[in-house]
Amino acid sequence: MVKYMSKKGKVSVELHLEVRDKYGRLIKKRKVKSKSLVANFMKLINIRMHNKTETLKDTGGTEHSVAPGDVTLCEVEAPEGNDTFGILIGMDMTSPTANDYKLWNQILHGTGANQMTHRATSCSGVTVADPDSYVEISRLFINESGADIDVNECGFAYHLTVGGVEIFVLVCRDVVSPTVTVPDGGTLTVKYTVKVSA
Repeated sequence: MVKYMSKKGKVSVELHLEVRDKYGRLIKKRKVKSKSLVANFMKLINIRMHNKTETLKDTGGTEHSVAPGDVTLCEVEAPEGNDTFGILIGMDMTSPTANDYKLWNQILHGTGANQMTHRATSCSGVTVADPDSYVEISRLFINESGADIDVNECGFAYHLTVGGVEIFVLVCRDVVSPTVTVPDGGTLTVKYTVKVSA
């Protein structure tokens, strides 16, 4: 649990994983504390809340100097079939660092080997349940590849428009341990709960 706000307040992120077989039967359900908000997350907060210019590194490894007035769009709700932002999954087991800017072996959208169909990412409104306020970001993945797929990493990225240019910025990356195996024909639901506690 990482404290960003004050000595009394805290920001925490929970990661929920649910695997079902091709018949819809629950195989695995897991909830863990995410510890892997990356530097881009804090830089976005500094841009939006504190009117500061920061350098963001996009998922392609390009750095962008971003001033507060440059950002005209910031969204996480990726449409179906889009694997550039929203919740993303991958197969790499490299330990997370604050400087991560992408998933290191991303599972792309599709039905080929080591690909999964990406449904749309959804993001709830803010729920207030004193002393907590939280949002939930979730996405369903379908394995239609013809073989089982091991998932070892996940995270989420934002779609930004900066000075008229579209960029995709990872803000969270987690390593999933032990590995989550999604059977052929099965589904994986990934949900992040981002919570602020007073």
